[in-house]
Amino acid sequence: MDQCAIVRVAPSIEIGFRFSLDGLRIWVSWRYASSERIALFRAAVAADGSGRALQAAARQLGATFAARQRSQGHPVPGQWVALAGRLSADLARDPVCCLVHTDLHYDNILASGRSGQQWVAIDPAAAVGAPERLTAELLWTQPDELPGPQAITSLLGTLVDHGQLAAAKAVAWGFVRSIDYWRWGLENGLTSDPRCQRIAEALAPTVDQINLSDTH
Repeated sequence: MDQCAIVRVAPSIEIGFRFSLDGLRIWVSWRYASSERIALFRAAVAADGSGRALQAAARQLGATFAARQRSQGHPVPGQWVALAGRLSADLARDPVCCLVHTDLHYDNILASGRSGQQWVAIDPAAAVGAPERLTAELLWTQPDELPGPQAITSLLGTLVDHGQLAAAKAVAWGFVRSIDYWRWGLENGLTSDPRCQRIAEALAPTVDQINLSDTH
């Protein structure tokens, strides 16, 4: 006896399962939405007034970093908190308006069977703003394979080159989000996140020197 199920994992991707209960076998098939449906989804998210605005998110981070630091007894180095606050204020003035996947990490990237499209991203957490926002998750989900600061900055450089990103904004978002996620973990009863600490430590010398006003 077989049982079937279809699970939608993203607006453009569905997975069909067929379970053979007699032989304990599982078949999996991918179902891709038409290009027209994907275009409609992208247009809806990017429309004025829809989706999360990354400028507003950056503005809120800049306004709350210091208070969040005080509420937890200053667990993050003070100079990093101040630097993250300054960078957040700069990022809040970025006029770029792209559709951005804000939870893009390696478990959300799959091989695609589409002609001319080798990879697809699933489980989108969509927002509107600068694409450099996505760099932090791609850094902190790979820390065990990055032995030191040079490996971290090298990976970031690869992301910038292949993603055609603005290097200064990619470094800034990577640093700001690492401090934010580090703080978020402490606020929710978790221990200090060594991944975020390592990334912030690797990026701090660079972000201390950048001027984002030149990139807007």
